[in-house]
Amino acid sequence: MLQRVFSKQGKLNFQDENGLFIHSQFDPEKEASRFWYSIKQETLNEEILIWGIGAAYLLESIFHDPNGIKKIFAIEPILEIYEDELVKKKFHP
Repeated sequence: MLQRVFSKQGKLNFQDENGLFIHSQFDPEKEASRFWYSIKQETLNEEILIWGIGAAYLLESIFHDPNGIKKIFAIEPILEIYEDELVKKKFHP
């Protein structure tokens, strides 16, 4: 079972029953941006699959990149995240 929590900067995060966080406890947006730019060159002009969107920070990094991926397939297997109202707001403002 996951619990909704917030990073030290007030950003949405999730924590499991073992105390592990889905995203950075400090700056999940920066974490996602760094990850995207570390793999960007290998994925340009490709279709990618993201397994587990979490709070969608990686998707936001890709969407805000003018040279980002054109086709993204995103799957969130954890029902608690998929149904979380704050995550839904990112896709249906």
